[in-house]
Amino acid sequence: MDFQQLNALLKDLKGIRRNKDLKLIEKDVIHVIEDEGRQGEEGVAFEVYKLPYDNLHVRLKITTDSYGDNEAVSGIEFVQPIEKQIQTFETI
Repeated sequence: MDFQQLNALLKDLKGIRRNKDLKLIEKDVIHVIEDEGRQGEEGVAFEVYKLPYDNLHVRLKITTDSYGDNEAVSGIEFVQPIEKQIQTFETI
């Protein structure tokens, strides 16, 4: 892994979202601000992007202000895909 390239990519976190070479894998919206919201409230979403290194992905925490404006990257985690088998029961 080329850490110099990775560091260059991570210097501009907003740039990850604009980079056409990085594929958005998943977007999970946790809370959306409707109308004007309440003071101190924030919108929260998570976006996962595939990085151009082996099986490396990055999850960005995206937040907005209490008006639903001013999107910002407020957190970053390195993640990997994990397959899970889930068993459910349905009516016969």
